[in-house]
Amino acid sequence: MMPGVIRRFFNPDPALIQAAFDRQHARRPWAERLHILLGLFACGCLCLPVSVMEIAMAPVLVAFPVGMLLVWGVHPFALRQPLFWSLLLLAAWSALSLLWSHDPRLGLDQLGAMRFALLVLAFWPVMPWRRTLIAGLVISFLILNTGQLLNALGHRYEIAAIQSKMIFGRNAAWLTPVIGGELLVAALGLHLPVALMGRGWVRWLAAGASVVTLTGLLATGTRGAWIAAAGLIAIVVIAAIVRAASRRALILGTLAAVVAAGGFWLALGSKVTARVAQAREEVARAIEHRDFDSDTGLRIIMTQWGWEAFLQKPLVGHGVGSFPAWVRDHHDKRDAAAYERFNAADHAHAHNALLQLLLSVGLVGTLLALASVWLALRAGLFLPSGDGPGDYDASPGFALLGMLLLTPFDAIHVSTHTAAMLFTLMALCPRLRPQQIANFHP
Repeated sequence: MMPGVIRRFFNPDPALIQAAFDRQHARRPWAERLHILLGLFACGCLCLPVSVMEIAMAPVLVAFPVGMLLVWGVHPFALRQPLFWSLLLLAAWSALSLLWSHDPRLGLDQLGAMRFALLVLAFWPVMPWRRTLIAGLVISFLILNTGQLLNALGHRYEIAAIQSKMIFGRNAAWLTPVIGGELLVAALGLHLPVALMGRGWVRWLAAGASVVTLTGLLATGTRGAWIAAAGLIAIVVIAAIVRAASRRALILGTLAAVVAAGGFWLALGSKVTARVAQAREEVARAIEHRDFDSDTGLRIIMTQWGWEAFLQKPLVGHGVGSFPAWVRDHHDKRDAAAYERFNAADHAHAHNALLQLLLSVGLVGTLLALASVWLALRAGLFLPSGDGPGDYDASPGFALLGMLLLTPFDAIHVSTHTAAMLFTLMALCPRLRPQQIANFHP
């Protein structure tokens, strides 16, 4: 009996969901329009400086409980999504782990990134306008690309008014190169499937946006993001080959990609080659001479430290926020130079999302996180009949996949900007979907 009750709870009648949205639209159209604008504003500000992004997120998060008071009906269905419960259990277990954390204060700060998981609730009342929210994401990424262009022009022609940070020639506009590169991997996941599998003028717009995104991604100089982007491109190309309805269109798309790649190499090939050569040299020093006094070398030994920490408490982990304190107390004295570099850079996590989960919340929390990711990916990539990678409906799923390809290089669920992007994309991949009202494509 209980399995049947659970099954019915998580699989409500689609007709009931649609009827609830229809009532909301009829009873409080002004509140609905306001909520849409708040969601669009939040998505459109995702790539802006972190303070602006956080301010933009606050109103749409507040809109959900306020909306419950104004129009009761659609909101209970948000609580009937498995993704909501898996994220809730993950947040609860992570909070509980503060009881045995080596550094509860840092743990509380890192746990704060889970607040963006509330977007799963906040976006639900405007899911019929999901494509409008996706359009907001597109706008945000293009704003970041525009900032990169202005920054490059500002430094090239010494125009201080349009200059932003440029760290060792790495251009991510107002963001750090690492964060900028990681967000642009998500942007590539948003555009590239439409560029290769779309139709009509939307396909050509997506192709242009993909070229702009790749250019911006290379300009950040972020090697982890480059590797993730390469993996994402391979996955999307394979998906395009499998789904190809027109061999001619696929050939043209492939040729365009080759030409674009050649252009990128001519423009930025020397920078890419230099970064790759630097990484190879740092890896060789770390492996052959145990010299971890470099960015790549430090990442290698941080992975080793993280794995050792996990093996000490594999089931429940050391608690959120424990990694720096654990490294301080357990690092090998032979690696004192690496620890000094680690401490000076104020690294708060292992720069590997899976490893960070394992050492912090153990296998229990990691399985909850993996379940959440699977639920969102499955809903985002395996769409109802009639939708697919040929338009932007599947793009949040591919963008989420791009973010997940970054997990070997960063703890994306801990850093504020990447956590906001991660949970935004998960929120845009609901399993329960009302009929779409606003179209982002003709």
